[in-house]
Amino acid sequence: MKQILFISFLLSAIVCNAQKLTATDVNSSEVTVLVDIKVNPQFKSEVKSLVKDLVEQTMKEANVISYNYYLSPDGEKVLIIEQYKSLSVFQDHGKTLFSSPLGKKFTSYFTVNSIVVAGGDNLPDSVPRFTIMKSIDGFNSK
Repeated sequence: MKQILFISFLLSAIVCNAQKLTATDVNSSEVTVLVDIKVNPQFKSEVKSLVKDLVEQTMKEANVISYNYYLSPDGEKVLIIEQYKSLSVFQDHGKTLFSSPLGKKFTSYFTVNSIVVAGGDNLPDSVPRFTIMKSIDGFNSK
């Protein structure tokens, strides 16, 4: 029985090491943002073109870790999953976006249902217009 437990422990250690798993740093300043969006019907055929332009603009911003759009099969919903080095970087992204012509298109094409900002304990308990979620545990594969 001890040999089985030891082998199980050893295999677990090997698998975890091979995947290079790291514990989530609940004190990290990085944030993940989930934006749930409804596509306004009159712009359904133009969504992919606008998203391409939004991605190109955002690629030029500093401290953006990732920025991805997902479209439902019926073309009526969009999910944006964004990662930033900090909450202030995300807020700067919003200011940059919504002060540009693309921001005006964004607000015409889409209706935002919700914005969730997830991150470490350093996030404030509330931020107007956002739902705040603080990390309590997890891991990352690198």
